[in-house]
Amino acid sequence: ILLNVFLAHLVVNLIIFALLPYILQIYALSPTTAAMTSEMVIWHGIFAILIWPIAFTLPTMFRGAGDARWPMIVSLSVMFICRIGLSYVIADFMGVGVFGTWIAMFIDWYVRAGFYIYRYFSGKWMEYRAVGESV
Repeated sequence: ILLNVFLAHLVVNLIIFALLPYILQIYALSPTTAAMTSEMVIWHGIFAILIWPIAFTLPTMFRGAGDARWPMIVSLSVMFICRIGLSYVIADFMGVGVFGTWIAMFIDWYVRAGFYIYRYFSGKWMEYRAVGESV
């Protein structure tokens, strides 16, 4: 299933990359804004292909197996620390600007993926049951 998600993200993002100039024309953006938007969409697409499937498909599998608490704690913790906290640090304090919020989001995805890969190989998620056994 994870391979299917990777392939789907590859196909969808390649289509978005190919259509991006036409999509941006719809909004009649200034050249500077269009360039910045294009850069952010391309970076988002690259990271969506590389890391998003692990960061968001594995926790869904854990939840389906009955291990819902751990992915929820990881998701909330990492979101507040990385996505929100690092957004302020990178975008404001480091002066990167709006792209800094995207960098923080990519870091969020990598940190989540690290936790979920650890959880997967630890096997702890298999100790849970989504449905009780029949008698």
